[in-house]
Amino acid sequence: MLNQGFTKNIKINTNRVVLWVGLCLIFFIVAVRNILKIELPVILILMITVGIALFAGKSELIALFVSFIPLSGAFQYKYAILICLLIFLVKYKKDFKFSWFLVPLLLMIAWELLHSLGCEYSLVEFLREILLCTILIMSNIKDIDYKLVVRTLAICVLFVLGVMLIKLLMESNFDFMSIFNGTYRFGVSEKGAGGSYALNFNANQLGFICNLTIIGLLQLIHLKQNNKLDIVFIIALVAFGFMTMSRTFILCLSIIFVLFLFSGKETVLKKIKKAFGLILLIGALLILVYIIMPFVIDRLLERFQEDDVTGGRSKLFVLYLDLIFSDVKILTFGLGMQNLADKLTIIFGQPVDGAVLAVPHNGIEELIVVWGLPGLAIFSSFILALFVSAKKSNKITLLSCFPLILIFIATQAGQLLSSGTALLALVFSYISLVCVKKE
Repeated sequence: MLNQGFTKNIKINTNRVVLWVGLCLIFFIVAVRNILKIELPVILILMITVGIALFAGKSELIALFVSFIPLSGAFQYKYAILICLLIFLVKYKKDFKFSWFLVPLLLMIAWELLHSLGCEYSLVEFLREILLCTILIMSNIKDIDYKLVVRTLAICVLFVLGVMLIKLLMESNFDFMSIFNGTYRFGVSEKGAGGSYALNFNANQLGFICNLTIIGLLQLIHLKQNNKLDIVFIIALVAFGFMTMSRTFILCLSIIFVLFLFSGKETVLKKIKKAFGLILLIGALLILVYIIMPFVIDRLLERFQEDDVTGGRSKLFVLYLDLIFSDVKILTFGLGMQNLADKLTIIFGQPVDGAVLAVPHNGIEELIVVWGLPGLAIFSSFILALFVSAKKSNKITLLSCFPLILIFIATQAGQLLSSGTALLALVFSYISLVCVKKE
């Protein structure tokens, strides 16, 4: 018995080594490409991810999938998902069972295929994240190490943010204040170093990733599975989130903290202590951000004082609402995902203010524009499958729903179906539903 336990620990430690050695190699390649601007082949990253999938354990492989959220812009992650998913199915075929949870995926394939008759149809482009989530729904992942998944996500996110900041500092001759001159918001590099796989994110997308990671770390704190480094991670993520100057980030972060305050069945005294600690943490973070980056707070206040605090999204919402209800075909069938931007350009003419009309800036509207009301129902059945499957392994609580709540709120001002980040976040959401146990 003692030998079995020792052998198991050796195997776990070996799996951890495989994961972190692989990620360190990926970090090295990404840093060299983006900071030193040496064009190392990105296919090396793909090969490393395949190596991790082959030689690491189940928890490490799930953590690898989640690491694609921040690393998706660094390499061909869509192919990594498919290859690593195939390896996952071969290695853990005993934990996989076909069920009705496959139906929403098949319906999405068929429905999109109807829109693509006579046109190019890219199964890889369309299905990568939803396929991953569906396979996990039909697999047994209740015993994976959730702490590993969350901390892998946190370290990868902070690494990406750090590389982006260093790159920006180099481009501005290490004048931190000058980076945010004008209307610049942290996320996109001015020069796009690193070729076609540079670490460039939309500022709101980057704020969403920060909030998603903060949620995972707060879950560990609530479940008393955290360490002191997790607090440091949260502080750093909040600081970077403020640098995006995203109003959506501030709104979602505020809701996350309020939900965190009321989660769990604690006594009134403990809730008061929790609220007091949360207020102190928020106050300290605001003071820290103002001391280090006073211009960020000033810019954020300016953004909240603008005439249109939605940044034009309210006009887009009305525009697409009119489009949906003025065209029965869109309401009942949709336009399809393939070449959506081109189809909308034909409908609206030349985009106004750049490419702002390319896609709806509301996840529900986007689903209806893409697939009509039937598509909205199909996608809703996919979300229902997440809950039904998770409920078989775990009692679902408010705490375990945090990532899904974030996705719902954030996508009211952004994309869902056309956003790889949001769809990968659904993978993390399902893992949360399964693995965040009741206290």
